Amino acid sequence: MLGERVPAQLYDVAAHLCPVFQLSGHEEFWPCDANDLLASSFVANPSTHRPFSPPPPAGAADAIVAQLRESVGADTYVTASAINARGSTSICDRLPKLSARKFSGWIDEYSYVRNFTLCLLDGLATPIVRARPTDFRKVPVYVRIRKHPTELNEWYITYAHVYAYNGATSIVGDFGAHEADLEHVTLHVKVGPYNAVGAALLRVYFSQHFGGHWIAASDQRLHTVRGGRPRVFVAAKSHASYPEAGTTHRFWGAANDVCDSEGPQWNPVRSLVFLDRIDRVRSADRWMLTFVGTLGDTHVSSFVRQSFWSATDKDHNAGTGICFSIS
Repeated sequence: MLGERVPAQLYDVAAHLCPVFQLSGHEEFWPCDANDLLASSFVANPSTHRPFSPPPPAGAADAIVAQLRESVGADTYVTASAINARGSTSICDRLPKLSARKFSGWIDEYSYVRNFTLCLLDGLATPIVRARPTDFRKVPVYVRIRKHPTELNEWYITYAHVYAYNGATSIVGDFGAHEADLEHVTLHVKVGPYNAVGAALLRVYFSQHFGGHWIAASDQRLHTVRGGRPRVFVAAKSHASYPEAGTTHRFWGAANDVCDSEGPQWNPVRSLVFLDRIDRVRSADRWMLTFVGTLGDTHVSSFVRQSFWSATDKDHNAGTGICFSIS
């Protein structure tokens, strides 16, 4: 369990007020299940940049592991594209295929692996990068609920969602592009003594890149759907969150965020995964609570090291991550 005890009512509130994400009609990189991202990745040692494979059994020859380790120089950040460019086209086929069960087993057996890096098997060319979900309702959103530090009956509900790739939004070049993208929206709510329907939405935090801003529930810029649920506009490729459609100019117009209503609406209310309740976490998701390494080619912080889970009210991105305890 994590931190303060969360009343059961709050889980109903989280579902009742769950945001609806308005994706862009120009989106190229879609939200995904964290386990699908894991299955499309390999584990790399952040110091040597080499892929990790479990040591072979004592006395057993493992030519594949030996060849893999010899084929990748320590000075090269490992992706399949980089390996292929060095003249070997089948190395990635020999990397152990990851699953939640296998990765959790590695973390248990080789504790240092929890600090390694998960990299996409073939960078931008990895199929999951552009794979559009057939049913957005089944794409999970990861939730944590925590008490407001000073106000009675007020709570924060943070909804985090995963993308395999953050696309470039710059006019020239690939500025901003990187593997693995974790985004979030936080609701500030006040609850009554009875049920979820009585909960009041006070404001919404829309995260954008290295910051974001709060929007009051009474603000005319905030759009709601289906019983007061906030509508979150997701910028094409960068996945930054905004309260309304339009273009937000960044870097003097060189790397703008563009939101529109032309893409699908993503309603994840039936696929919420609560990370602060062990009895609500699918066994397949538990690796997320023990992996403290990084994700992708720019070393994005892992799920439990994301600052937004424990951010302060003054600066919502200025937290330090959560200490998860699984038993």
